[in-house]
Amino acid sequence: MLQTVEENDPARSGDWLSARDAAALLGVSVATLYSYVSRDRLHPRPVPGTRAKRYRRDEVQRLVQRHAGAREPRRVAEAALNHGLPVLASSLSLIEHGRLHYRGLDALELAGHATIEDVAALLWDLPRDRWTDAALVTPRLRSTRPAAASPTAVLHAFHRVAATQKPAEPMAELSTSDDASAAWQWVQAMQTAVTGRAPRPRAAAVHVQIAAAWKLDADAAEAVRHALVLCADHELNASSFTSRCVAGTGASLPAAVGGALAALTGPAHGGMTERIEAWWTALDDLPRTARATDAWLAARPQPPGFGHPLYPAGDPRGRALLERLPRDARRDRLVAAMAERTGLAPVLDFGLVAMRRALGAPRGAAFGLFAVARTVGWIGHALEQRRSGVLIRPRAAYVGPRPGAPGAS
Repeated sequence: MLQTVEENDPARSGDWLSARDAAALLGVSVATLYSYVSRDRLHPRPVPGTRAKRYRRDEVQRLVQRHAGAREPRRVAEAALNHGLPVLASSLSLIEHGRLHYRGLDALELAGHATIEDVAALLWDLPRDRWTDAALVTPRLRSTRPAAASPTAVLHAFHRVAATQKPAEPMAELSTSDDASAAWQWVQAMQTAVTGRAPRPRAAAVHVQIAAAWKLDADAAEAVRHALVLCADHELNASSFTSRCVAGTGASLPAAVGGALAALTGPAHGGMTERIEAWWTALDDLPRTARATDAWLAARPQPPGFGHPLYPAGDPRGRALLERLPRDARRDRLVAAMAERTGLAPVLDFGLVAMRRALGAPRGAAFGLFAVARTVGWIGHALEQRRSGVLIRPRAAYVGPRPGAPGAS
């Protein structure tokens, strides 16, 4: 265990600032800094054993950028691209006061009872009576067995599945259950890419089919259902924004989904699950003691899967996933040690990997669940963008050599 105040002080890491340093960076007094805390603009954490608090450097720097942006419009636009101010109108999902909502409904409450089919009907705003019965016409792809399903493998498998389907037309405005079957088949295509099994029409719910493909029991299938709902959408994350960019050009739904999936594979997005898996595998080789865990953590950079800029008090999705799992002393120690050292809580990606390990699902299942569920959100964003009729085409803030200047060519 960590013994001293000094060792517990997050300011020993360059990621944290004292009140005086944070105020200096902002160019304000310490009293004004405290007013930012009272107005929920900054979220410090206490140093155990003292009355002092520490401030996350990245959060302070975002506030600096926001203040500068108030004086320089260009900086407002630049900051908006990094967890900044909203840049597009959307009625799909909202992150507010540390909670995620789908069309005004609390996502955590929905996860208590809804299926991914229910969430698709909600996010797409389409009637649901026959559209989930649509058949995906494709053979089983043996090369996509989930035991080997890395993010890149899922990407390639999705494109192989898409190639077996009837060529998709550019998106129209979908309004009926028959039309919506054209959208649902791409959720099925992702499910096929992840599990290697093509869904059958009028088959069981998606979470039941996935659990069967991975040879999981009924309790595990319920955990899969819960995770799918929590993963369905998350405002304008990188992959959803990609989906909207592609859809805005008038391209087809599979084109929008394929582009979004490519973004999801990145290690700073859904591909983080693979980084967490690798980190956790290395930890498995250590003795299962608190001392060994603390020493291992202290000797390495911050592990992936902790801390989310949009959830200063902790990602509720990661917390909800962990709360449903059986107790695990090593996992609980990891979470507690990170809270002690950094004040950071597990994010969704960490919860998915923890669930995968607890259920005995195959390696790659965490990313697979993420991809299947988020396909529902991607389609929702693609449809919303297409209906808006707007092409997403921002301008660049050019910083290269001016025309005619030395070095210009």
